[in-house]
Amino acid sequence: MRHWTRSFPGLALLAVLTMGLVPPAEGALLLFDDELAFTEAIEGFDLELDEFTDLIDGYYASPIRRWVDDPSEYSLSSTSVVGLSAMSSQVTTVLPKSMISLQSETGLFRAMGANFGITDFMGTPITGQIRIQLQDGESFTWDVEDGSTFVGVVGVEEPVLSLTVGAVANAPLVTVGGVLIAAVPSPAAWPLVLLPVAGLSRRRRI
Repeated sequence: MRHWTRSFPGLALLAVLTMGLVPPAEGALLLFDDELAFTEAIEGFDLELDEFTDLIDGYYASPIRRWVDDPSEYSLSSTSVVGLSAMSSQVTTVLPKSMISLQSETGLFRAMGANFGITDFMGTPITGQIRIQLQDGESFTWDVEDGSTFVGVVGVEEPVLSLTVGAVANAPLVTVGGVLIAAVPSPAAWPLVLLPVAGLSRRRRI
């Protein structure tokens, strides 16, 4: 399980955590590849799950806006001029080299994450690498086995504005499903130190 911290002004890669969470520096973004550790890092915030159950399979112009006029409103967009496709409770890119971007529409997200995958044009999961881009342009490359991985980012005294993921190779398509959003009631409510918790409730929006 990776847990990386990006703090201003530079980027620091921390060692893999084996016991709980290390209190991060002020103004940091924590990057997770483990969903349980991600949820444990946001004690006291409602975590909302978007499973795309209301999307009809087919093509969608970019961006796709979700939970409009809600504090958790966000959008999915493609980095290419071509839009996105929905199928089997997942949203996927249409062209190679395209990335999927999750973007807050309120600017007040404590955290966002999702299950990302890479597939061939037939929708078959493949092994490869993904490129993760944070809101300030910092990027990471992760190996992905069995075609999918969880990616989550948590902000510490800094709102999470976007999370962008794409395939490193030119051929694969990128999928996203099970988007998790933790909206911030007010900046004063952000905890200064992240601690593990036993569990966290989830609310589904359908």
